[in-house]
Amino acid sequence: MSPLLIINMIARQLRLIWVGIDTLKRGGTDADLRKKVKLPPVVYRNYCHQLKLFKEAEIKKAFNELTELDLKFKSTAVDKEKSLELFAFRFCGY
Repeated sequence: MSPLLIINMIARQLRLIWVGIDTLKRGGTDADLRKKVKLPPVVYRNYCHQLKLFKEAEIKKAFNELTELDLKFKSTAVDKEKSLELFAFRFCGY
């Protein structure tokens, strides 16, 4: 699978988590969140579990790093697979 495709998939998930954290922080209800993210019920349950695993600052930092990585992929000759692997290790706390 293409590293750029993987970046896009991770970015989408980070955005969804960020939207959820922000919605709940602002006092939004479960119904508000369901309307915003528009996920199937089974996926939504897993998504709600993920919201509890991250802090907003962690998501923001990961999203910023991912954006920088995406720019690097598109503008320089970098080993994309290694760079993506290093991002994953940092994000997962290894």
